[in-house]
Amino acid sequence: MNDSLITTTESWDVRMRMMEDGRQKLTLIGAYATTWNEDDRRETRIQGPVYIQVYDSTGAIEVEAWSSRAVYFAEKREFELIDSVRVQTVQDRRLYSSFLIWSEGDGRITSDSFVTIITPSDSLTGSGFSSNTDLTNYTITDLRGRRVVD
Repeated sequence: MNDSLITTTESWDVRMRMMEDGRQKLTLIGAYATTWNEDDRRETRIQGPVYIQVYDSTGAIEVEAWSSRAVYFAEKREFELIDSVRVQTVQDRRLYSSFLIWSEGDGRITSDSFVTIITPSDSLTGSGFSSNTDLTNYTITDLRGRRVVD
């Protein structure tokens, strides 16, 4: 329920769906959410566990993500995933961190926190992470890791 006098809402057993051009782009499931819709603050804080599915242009699941909690900033169209963050793609690429930002607008994942990314050929750790949503094109500016070369 929302009217012009109420700027804060609470929800339990949250299921958020985001659509773009008539197709589902994202599903988020969480235990509890508080939403603020004020002139200077438009955000939703979701308590978890939080589970997110991101869909590709065909409607298939492209990426799944889990975290302890999340924040959605409506103005910036960004999600912050916080605490015990895990991302897994359909190509068996995995990312682990304590914090990351997913920008819905440009489809980028970023984190200044320590990350571990595991791909079929790499296992890398570091900070200063930036990637596309499916983790196929990424950079880590402060890199530590190991790569097997055939």
